[in-house]
Amino acid sequence: GFVFNGSFEFAPTDHGFDWILQTRPEREAGHAAQAFQVPGAAGKRALRIAYNGRRQSGVPARQFLALAPGRYELTGMGRPEGIKAARGIHWTLRCVESGKPQAVVASSERFLGSSEWRRFAMELLIADDCRGQVLQLEPVGDDGGLAFVSGSAWFDDLRVRRQ
Repeated sequence: GFVFNGSFEFAPTDHGFDWILQTRPEREAGHAAQAFQVPGAAGKRALRIAYNGRRQSGVPARQFLALAPGRYELTGMGRPEGIKAARGIHWTLRCVESGKPQAVVASSERFLGSSEWRRFAMELLIADDCRGQVLQLEPVGDDGGLAFVSGSAWFDDLRVRRQ
């Protein structure tokens, strides 16, 4: 598929087209990201993001993609555990120019509060001028402003399919 290691069965390498997890200490970033074994995951492991309630700095997990222009669908499984944030957290897809994420092209549903594992999906429409993209988890409405998040969230089985 178009997402590498979307089930988090292998340790992220933090470069290239693999998952890049936040490496700064949790006290500085406001969150910690790690793949753990968990019941209910599609495989043995899933991504867990733990938020400490402090101001968020950076994104906990991202992966660069190289999708050709066209229509796609991103699907995955999510399980929020006590997520408290002004408007929640969500997955976004942004075009990348000169190595920097640009405006949001698409975003998933919001994850807030607590729930059991549930499947989610979002449509992606990649324009001709969007030659590279980044899929990343971020607070809803966070465009560099202040965001405070507490709780944790699990994600697994992320896939992108051409429509």
